[in-house]
Amino acid sequence: MLKRIDAILNVRPEERRHVYLMLAQYFFMGAAMLFAQTISMPLFLEYWDASDIPFTYIGIAVVVSLITVVFLKIYERISLARWLWLTVLFITVTNLAIRAGLAVAPSKWLALLLPIWTQTLINLAVLAFWTLAAEIFDVRQGKRLFGLLNAGSWLSYVIAGPFTSTLVTSLGTENLYIIIAVCLFIALLIQGIILRGMKKSQPQTQHSTPQEQPPLGALFRNRYILLVFALAAIWRVAYFVMDAIFYNMTAIQYPNTADSASFIGGFFSMVGLLGFVTDTFLTGRIISRYGLWAGLLTTPLALILSMSGFAGVGFLASSWTLGLFWFAIAGKFNNEGLGFTLDQSASSILYQPIADALRPRARAIGEGIVQPAAIGIAGLLLTLLSNILHFDVIQLALVYLVLAALWLGLSIILAGAYPKQLVEAIQKRRFKREELINVEEINSQILFKSLKSQHEGTVIYSLDLLEEMNHPRLKSELINLLGHASSSVRLSVLEKIERLKPEAARAELPNQIEKEEVPQTRSAAVQAFSALTMEDVNSILPYLNSDNSADTFGALVGLLKYGGEQGIVISRERLERLAENKFPKSRFLAAQALRRFGSSGFENVLERLIEDEDGFVRREALLAAGKTQSVNLLPKILDAIKDRHTRAASAKALETSGEMALPFIEKGLADETFPKAARVKLACVCGNIRGETAIQILRGYISVHENDLRTAALSALSECAFSAGKAHGAIRTQVQKEAADARWLYSALREVESNVEMNLLADAIRIELHHVRDRLFYLLSFIHDRKAILDARRIILQKNQLKLPYAIETLDTTLPRDMREVLLPLAEELTGSEACNRLGITNQVSVSELARQAQGWLEICARAMLEKGTSDMHSTVEKVLILKSVNLFKSTPDDALAELSEIISEVDAPAGMDIVEKGEAGSSMFIIVSGSVAVMDGSRVVNTLGERAVFGELALLDTEPRSATIRAMEDTLLFRLDQEPFYELMSDRIEVAMGTIQMLAGNLRARVREVMELHEKMGNSES
Repeated sequence: MLKRIDAILNVRPEERRHVYLMLAQYFFMGAAMLFAQTISMPLFLEYWDASDIPFTYIGIAVVVSLITVVFLKIYERISLARWLWLTVLFITVTNLAIRAGLAVAPSKWLALLLPIWTQTLINLAVLAFWTLAAEIFDVRQGKRLFGLLNAGSWLSYVIAGPFTSTLVTSLGTENLYIIIAVCLFIALLIQGIILRGMKKSQPQTQHSTPQEQPPLGALFRNRYILLVFALAAIWRVAYFVMDAIFYNMTAIQYPNTADSASFIGGFFSMVGLLGFVTDTFLTGRIISRYGLWAGLLTTPLALILSMSGFAGVGFLASSWTLGLFWFAIAGKFNNEGLGFTLDQSASSILYQPIADALRPRARAIGEGIVQPAAIGIAGLLLTLLSNILHFDVIQLALVYLVLAALWLGLSIILAGAYPKQLVEAIQKRRFKREELINVEEINSQILFKSLKSQHEGTVIYSLDLLEEMNHPRLKSELINLLGHASSSVRLSVLEKIERLKPEAARAELPNQIEKEEVPQTRSAAVQAFSALTMEDVNSILPYLNSDNSADTFGALVGLLKYGGEQGIVISRERLERLAENKFPKSRFLAAQALRRFGSSGFENVLERLIEDEDGFVRREALLAAGKTQSVNLLPKILDAIKDRHTRAASAKALETSGEMALPFIEKGLADETFPKAARVKLACVCGNIRGETAIQILRGYISVHENDLRTAALSALSECAFSAGKAHGAIRTQVQKEAADARWLYSALREVESNVEMNLLADAIRIELHHVRDRLFYLLSFIHDRKAILDARRIILQKNQLKLPYAIETLDTTLPRDMREVLLPLAEELTGSEACNRLGITNQVSVSELARQAQGWLEICARAMLEKGTSDMHSTVEKVLILKSVNLFKSTPDDALAELSEIISEVDAPAGMDIVEKGEAGSSMFIIVSGSVAVMDGSRVVNTLGERAVFGELALLDTEPRSATIRAMEDTLLFRLDQEPFYELMSDRIEVAMGTIQMLAGNLRARVREVMELHEKMGNSES
């Protein structure tokens, strides 16, 4: 039964408790507001004339604003929970005080206070309720639920309204203030229950301690907030002008106080019925479906129509008072029934994209100061119009029409500003260093003092700033820092000496070179010395001929950069000898020197090195070739992208070559004999090069059949900041194709997601849905607000729970209906059943159809489901399942593991075989597929490992001697993953790198925990 009610009201199970409790709270708050409105004006009119009503509005502006300011000051010093409790308690106790005052000393001045207090009660109750609602529900929930929550107060109008006359007759008008206090006390109790529930379910949103508040000026510098305030103000002024028209007509029609109170009670009962039906069943659905435009514009449009009728009757048949009365009722009915349903819910949503730190104060100022001030303005305006200029109700209706037109204009502006504010809410501010630090304002003495710091980062940063300042003392300080204990500091100092060339360093550097033990720093010292002795090549030759490879490398680079023609001639001879050396280390040195030199003229040497048998040499040579900017080397570089081992280096070289590489990239992309992964990489390189030529190449792959290549091309176009322009139609066509793919995948997911045996296939479908979602994001960013859509994509990919509702709401407000219908389920990551229900998908997609039409990992999984048990070989799927059992890869997506499985080799180890030996250099990780191994230190067995155990995982990251011997205890099958291809995969797939970081962090935490436990045990044994 409860589930059926949830479905009717559009409430989700996890929201049920808060929604129904808040409905109950607002019911009792609404009853209190109803009774206060019912009795305050009749009691006021016993002592005052209807023409005096504007004075109450002025009083409202002063009293409510002052009270709100006090409560804002209190809010800065206490927690939100206590502030809410104090607010509702205050209005409860004050109502009892008013009843006591009416019993002890009823007077004309106390009667003047009653309508003022009624508005104070309404403002504080509404402020407390909606502040709490904004804390509990996000912007997406707000669009769906705020209308329903508002129905709580209308329900009280429906139920309590008809009994108002009876209560007045039986208890007396004044005693309704006791009923009001009882209602508020019950609301206070319910609020306490809600707040306790928030502490358990939403600790991130509940302020347990007072929060540091942003300056008030931040509110009034925000254009969007000012527009919200302006809308609140114009709405209130218009509301009370309408009130004056309505109560004037009511006083004419019902001159007796009791009759007037009965009519007003009945009227608000009918308003409550309209409001309850509208908010319960329509408001949320209307705003969710048609957006804020519907919520903000409906009320002013309806009021313009009804008050135009009132003015028309006034001009054409002014003596027809009954007709005027009914038009006044229609205006008031619209003002209350729509203004406090659709309009109020939409206005509450307007506050949601405001920053969390500003939102409570913005709402408090808007509803507690701006609105009362607007009521005061309404009072002054009505005093001027009615009491001084003697406007009648017809003329007031014309004034109202002007106000309603302003209201409509502001609503249109805000409906357009709302999506922009959502984008601002999810934007990631990236500060440039020059925005944060003005070098000219830095005190150089502080920097020089920092050079004596024990922290190497501080010293290096200070050196960088001093160099940027071009400080004259820097050169002498560099000499002093040559002997610094940190090799990183020494390296930074030597690089600066090479650039700045302080003459005093020339005499110091030879000694520094001899003392330096760190190879990289020693090479930098030789390079710096070369820069200082560029006129004397012979001074560098001893280092070139040194047995120390660091000296040779530094001298080679130094001669190439600073030796002129003579240096290049000498270097060429040495480089050619190194390139032909039988030791890979020497050949690598040649490639590394050419990479550091980065100039043309050595193409023949690089061609030989690019084809070297050693992978490290090939990669270094490719990177050097990219820096030479030689078009003759580009065919070799392009060819190297076919090989997984050199793909990353080849791509980097092509990217470094820039636009001159684009014709070769275009050729590779078009060559279907290239491996798919190579073509995908080429598309990424094209995107990184950018420019109009790159865009023209990539546009040809917007609709390419291969999903991975299409995704890469769209991502690359996004990097190029591509805008569709005349290709708008082609992009929309591709969007429809991707949407059709999403529907097809959702249909398949619905069929398999409940079958445990098909979990892997279900995960594969979800991964493919994520790829479809990415492609849709890129495509839509080409034809709509690029920044808004890509910012939303970033938040969704990060799964940032605080900003996720804003991201989805941004898409909902930015995209046309036909496009958001498919993208929103993907963004919300609905299940297959939920998505099919929302999208109306009825067709079914079988596993065999998936196997026929899917690509990549999804195709592999679908075929595996069909061919289960028919192969003895370790299929890709089985390898993925084994990899998923390893902590290193537990967070890696299955399709990335499928790529990883391609570089895994199988190793058969018969019983007694040593798989690795202690002390040997290790660069491979092993996973035991079947069998078992012994971990041995000499002849002693330290540990035994069985199926799915892993050893050697740290060797993937750092090549160090093995710490133990691993021997097969029985015939054992292993998976071996080598360091080199693993590094290549990490460069392509960030998920693998993240999994590696998580594994290392987990291992570190485990070791720390073991040390702490051991320390605790030792402490206990000593005591």
